[in-house]
Amino acid sequence: MKKNSISLFLTTLIGALLTMNSICSANNFHRICIVHSYGPNNVSAMPQAKGVIKALADAGFVEGENLLLKQLFMDTKKLNTTPSAIAYAGKKALKESKLFKPDIVITLDDNAAETVMMPLIDNPEIAVVFSGMNVIPEDYNRKYHFFNTRQQPGHNITGVHEKLYIVESIKVMKTIVPDLQRIGIILDNSPTCDAVAKQLVLELAEAPSYISSELKRVKTFSEYQMQIRKLNADPSIQAIYPVALTLKNDQKTITLAKIYKWTLLNSRKPDFAVNKVFCKLGLLGGASVDFQAMGYLAGKKAAAILKGTPAGSLPIENAPKYGITFNYARSQMLGLKIPTTIINSAEYIYKKMHLLKKP
Repeated sequence: MKKNSISLFLTTLIGALLTMNSICSANNFHRICIVHSYGPNNVSAMPQAKGVIKALADAGFVEGENLLLKQLFMDTKKLNTTPSAIAYAGKKALKESKLFKPDIVITLDDNAAETVMMPLIDNPEIAVVFSGMNVIPEDYNRKYHFFNTRQQPGHNITGVHEKLYIVESIKVMKTIVPDLQRIGIILDNSPTCDAVAKQLVLELAEAPSYISSELKRVKTFSEYQMQIRKLNADPSIQAIYPVALTLKNDQKTITLAKIYKWTLLNSRKPDFAVNKVFCKLGLLGGASVDFQAMGYLAGKKAAAILKGTPAGSLPIENAPKYGITFNYARSQMLGLKIPTTIINSAEYIYKKMHLLKKP
């Protein structure tokens, strides 16, 4: 054998061995696919994903060391907004996730839960963990039957339900607005807000007897603006609970940032922040769901599954943590004084309204 031939043979052999080693190493990796309902910069989903990844790492599953991680984005807030587009984005994400051959699929928020998680019910090869589900699990379960009881789901799915903690928020707001008696609630017309509306009704049933509320649904940004102006002019309303995540105007999508920036500049009444991200953007606050903590709990469930616990043995739980949160700049803008008790017990205090920051 000539010298060049021997060299070529050795090079080819070494390359083959390295390829085999890479394949064997990849086969030894755990595989998790995170499917986002929204885009890669969404203010609610990205903290959840961060929490998932941190929980996995804390449990010894580190991306690049013993974990292969794939993230898919359905982008149903800005791009795929119609029912047919959401369904198509879900089918595409489901196909891509299966091609990845994951041990676990983690769905973030409702669109991914309904279009990707539900088709995987009782799949013997893939476990599913959901996070940020707004729809009450029992409502989904009547249609899909993916769990037996919350404590013992019994199938291949577990997860974390996004509780709103409206009663706790009311108690916080009452200390800031002592005359609080009636709340004006504005929701958009999305499936997410359908679920939020139902949760609000259930949670408000446990609110103090002195609290009443008025709920309005809007489809367009113009309708939203009109409702804010009406609430501004209504002396019976002392605070508003705005949850308009995406609206239309002249067939154009108005993003959350634009909606809340306009709200900050035009609404003159204290506003509840459904989560700490919205508080950071500029809404006054309350008792806010911690998205990262919710994702962290979902990640802990995923880690337990990787260690051998069946998903159906892990309970479906409510979002585990809320924190008293308020935006100091918004309180000054509204002429409100934050009591010392709230300042001392607050988990997050934001000194700027992010949406109104000067460049």
